[in-house]
Amino acid sequence: MKKIISLILLSAFAGSAAVTVFARTTDWRAQYPWAITGVEFCTQNNILTGDGGDLMLEDRLTRSQAAKMVASAFGLADTGSNSYDDTDSASWDYEYINAVEPYMPKKETSFNGGDDIMREEFTALIGSVLGYSSDYDNMLHSVFSDASKIDYDYRGYVSRAVADGIITGSNGNFRPKAYLTRAEACTIISRAAEKAQSLSTPAPTSAPTAAPTAAPTASPSDNTGSAQTEFTGSTNILGEAQISVEQAQAWARSRGATDKFINIAPTYWYYGSITGIRPEVLYAQAALETGYGTYTGVVSEDMNNWAGIKVYGRNDDAKDAHESFATPEEGVRAHFNHMAAYVGVEPVGEPHGRYKSVKSMSWAGTVRTLEELSGKWCPDPEYAQKILTGCLIPMSEF
Repeated sequence: MKKIISLILLSAFAGSAAVTVFARTTDWRAQYPWAITGVEFCTQNNILTGDGGDLMLEDRLTRSQAAKMVASAFGLADTGSNSYDDTDSASWDYEYINAVEPYMPKKETSFNGGDDIMREEFTALIGSVLGYSSDYDNMLHSVFSDASKIDYDYRGYVSRAVADGIITGSNGNFRPKAYLTRAEACTIISRAAEKAQSLSTPAPTSAPTAAPTAAPTASPSDNTGSAQTEFTGSTNILGEAQISVEQAQAWARSRGATDKFINIAPTYWYYGSITGIRPEVLYAQAALETGYGTYTGVVSEDMNNWAGIKVYGRNDDAKDAHESFATPEEGVRAHFNHMAAYVGVEPVGEPHGRYKSVKSMSWAGTVRTLEELSGKWCPDPEYAQKILTGCLIPMSEF
């Protein structure tokens, strides 16, 4: 397959003279300047064809058309059959569907070739062809404000594709459920083919079995090829809520949370609104700390301690080494005040004793991300990841 991609790249990028395949090149170049490289790549290599000289770049790409483009671009072989119940061996798209089936991120009973393909699925398919892993990291949430809308099964592929500069968003959004245009598909494919050429090992020619588990840091460009951004995984603690209290409560119910934990959610959103600390981050943290309000550890429910906050001067794990608060609401206020010492905002009312311990640390007031809590709030290096992947991300999907 590497040989096939090499030949494609040589024909697309070698030499300065552009090959004019369709008559209306002037029109589309002016309308889609950001897609010129990708469209030239796809037309010159017969990955994209038009109708009577019209490339129809603004048209949505169907799933069958996507199968043809991907199979053609990466030299995927026709397997001779597929497991979908709605394909016909006499149809023009049959061989292409056969070729891409091993790489489809989701195994479904129907292919629905006439349906338009979404940005998230096309990106995931490309990532699967390149051998990317479905393992998910939290980088997307630091890049796209709508990352929580990306299908969980696609996130690992999308994350790596973003890191490798194959896909970019617009104004901080990925628009995962938006339908892909033919122009966008050309751009993604040309970037992916170039990336495949640069890999130390060729892209797979059969269904992928293993792939890198983490996306490397990269600096993908925006749609115009201008701005460069270094992407690192981070989840902001400060900011407006990105999840509603109703979503949070629905998520809590789905996890078998206690009524007390579900009913305290509005108090979290109240204190979030007056402190500037994202309430869903702390509510997710409380879920981890209390077992969704079941309090199976040394801290008991009557202590109203939602975050495992200890008393001033104690570092052991005994029950009396943890703070007790008069009401559930006071416990939430203490939770926000404790985090306030970490992130550098003013506490609400008189803070509890342990607040002073945090304020005495050299890094007090400098924490900005959930990831920075590991080793500070809790010695567990996986503490933040447990909150993020176990609680916060699932909460965002309700």
